[in-house]
Parts: sequence; structure tokens; C-alpha cells
Amino acid sequence: MLKSLYRPLLLTAIFLTALLPSYAVQDKVNMTLPSTVTYTVTNVLSATTGAPAPSSITYSSGNLHWNAHLRISVMANAAVCTPPGGGPSIPAGSFSWTAANATGGVGYNGTLVYNAYTVVYQSNSWNGNALSGAVNLTWKMAAPPTGVRAGTYTISLTWRVDSV
Repeated sequence: MLKSLYRPLLLTAIFLTALLPSYAVQDKVNMTLPSTVTYTVTNVLSATTGAPAPSSITYSSGNLHWNAHLRISVMANAAVCTPPGGGPSIPAGSFSWTAANATGGVGYNGTLVYNAYTVVYQSNSWNGNALSGAVNLTWKMAAPPTGVRAGTYTISLTWRVDSV
């Protein structure tokens, strides 16, 4: 008798679980991002391309909420890039990127900002298939301020990945 009373409750619990909204699903994705960009300045009167050139951002095995987009943004870790051995600093706003060869979404050109994220890439909306894509970023440092010497400069990056 007791067993027959639990059967309807069990079926009701299974049915209600099947009706849970999509926000019960956790977003996840495997991603590769550069943590720094290095510039070898040989001519202080012209712009310098950063390395690696290009920097590739890739992601795969993505599962997001239904119809969501993967948005990737970046910011500089410091307001300035301090040169090795001292001398004038280079403002974060002197560093920019050009996006190319985006797959699975749209890449955006931009300029680094300290204390604010700038969108680099946004994926197509997730429709239940495995989410994957990539974008190549070519980094540039504008001609440095007066007094900056030739040498190697590295700027550290902080990335933000959102499901929107």
C-alpha cells in the first residue's frame, strides 16, 4: 500500500524536474587567451606590432543558456606600461588591436583602457549545438612618448568572459 502511494509522487517529481527553466543549466566553455603582449621597440618614432602576432583567442565545448552569446572583453592591468630601466611610461591607451578572421561570431577592433573592459569578440547565439569559435588579434603600440627608449615592453591583460 505504501509503495503505491510513492509512485505518483515519484512520477510528479520527474515531470516537474523536466519542466525546470533553462537557467538551471550552468554556462561553461574551454578557452585560450593571451595574458600579456610584448612589444620590441626598435624605432621610437613609429608604431610597433606586439607579439605574439597575431594573438589567437579560441574557445570550444561551449554550453551556454539557450540563445545566449559569449562575450569576451579585455582591459589593461595598469594605467601605464613602465619601461625596463625606468624612463617615461607609456599610457595604456597607446595599445590597440585589430580583430581578424573571426569564426563563430564577430571580432571588434579596440584600444586598451585601464579600469574598464572593452569588447573584443561576441559569439553567435547558442542554439543547443556545441559552441566554438576564434578570433585573431594583431596588437599595436602607437609611437611612444618623447623620451621612451628602444627596448622590450610588456603589458599585462585582464580578460572578462560573459554569457549575455
